[in-house]
Amino acid sequence: MDILRGAIITDIHYGYNTRNKLGAKAPRLMKKFIDTVEKQQPDFVVDLGDRVSASDPAQDLGWLQSLSGYFNKLSMPHYHLMGNHDRDYIPAGETRKILGSTEQSFSLDSGGFHLVFLNSNVAVWGLGPQGLRIPDADIQWLKDDLNRTEKPSLVFAHIPLDGVGIEKLPVSNPGRRFDYVNAGAIRTVMEDSGKVLLCMSGHKHKDRLNEINGIHYVTLQSLTQAMPGRRQKPYGRYAMLAVAPDAVTLDLKSLSGAGEKTIHLTPGI
Repeated sequence: MDILRGAIITDIHYGYNTRNKLGAKAPRLMKKFIDTVEKQQPDFVVDLGDRVSASDPAQDLGWLQSLSGYFNKLSMPHYHLMGNHDRDYIPAGETRKILGSTEQSFSLDSGGFHLVFLNSNVAVWGLGPQGLRIPDADIQWLKDDLNRTEKPSLVFAHIPLDGVGIEKLPVSNPGRRFDYVNAGAIRTVMEDSGKVLLCMSGHKHKDRLNEINGIHYVTLQSLTQAMPGRRQKPYGRYAMLAVAPDAVTLDLKSLSGAGEKTIHLTPGI
C-alpha cells in the first residue's frame, strides 16, 4: 500500500491580533503555507478549524472570504472542519458557500485509507453543568461510519478527543471548554472498530501527543499563536503527515523559525 501524505493546519484566527493570537499575521503565513504545500504536493490538506478571529458577522464573513482565496490556490483536495470561532458569528450555510465545505461530519477514502472529519458540537461558551459534550447522534454516526469501512482510518476533529478525567472537574473550571466530558464514549467507538490509527485536533494552541489503547492522539499548535516571550512572533505551525498501515510519521513544521521536530508513531491496532 502506498504512503498517504497530508498537510495539516489549524487555528488560523485570520483577522486581528487579540492577546496571544496574531491574526493580523495570518495573510503572510497563509501565503507561505500555500507556497510550501504546493512545492511538496501532499495528497490532501486539512484545516482543523478556528479560521477567523470571531468579531461580528460582517467582519467574519469578510475574513473567511479573504482566507478562502488562499485555499483556492491549492492544486490538491482540501478539507475543512468547523471550529468554535467559526460558529460564533458566521451564519449556518455560509461556510459551504465560501469554502465549498460541508458543516456536517463526513468521510471519504483516499489512497487506501479512510479519512473521517468529525464536525461535532464546538459550542464552548455558556456551558451548563453538563459541560462540553459530543451528542449521542455524532457518536452513533462515527460508529456506523467506521463499521462501513475495512480500511485503516484517520479521524480529524477540531476539539481533541483524548480528554481523560475532564468530567471530574468542577463546572466552573475553564478546562471544561477544551475537552469533551464524554470523550471516553467516542474513544470506545474508535477502539472497538480496530481501524483507527490516529486522531488529529487543534483548539488547544499547543503541540501535544497522547496514546490511549493503541490510538495516537495529536493536538497541533495554532498557526498564529504567539511564541512565549515573543509577543509578535507566531509559531507558524503546520504538520506534514505520512501514513502507512503500520507506521505514522508526523513532521511538525514552522513557517516562522519556531522549533521543528519529527515524530514516528507505531499504531497499536
